[in-house]
Amino acid sequence: MIFDEREFGDINNDGKVDVNDVTHLQRYIAGFTDESGAPIIPDSDLGYADITDDGTIDSRDVTALQMILTNK
Repeated sequence: MIFDEREFGDINNDGKVDVNDVTHLQRYIAGFTDESGAPIIPDSDLGYADITDDGTIDSRDVTALQMILTNK
């Protein structure tokens, strides 16, 4: 699925959906921040991380992204 020219699930914005996006999503959920203390997924990119499209970023999104990758 393409979401504004960027593939849905490309959470780290590197141009592909892969296990690195799963890791990035897990780190976000765990509360990791960037150097400035901001969440590692900015608000503007949360739409790419809400894999289940339920308005919440959580472990269900991680599982859904892993399922997508398994079926690629």
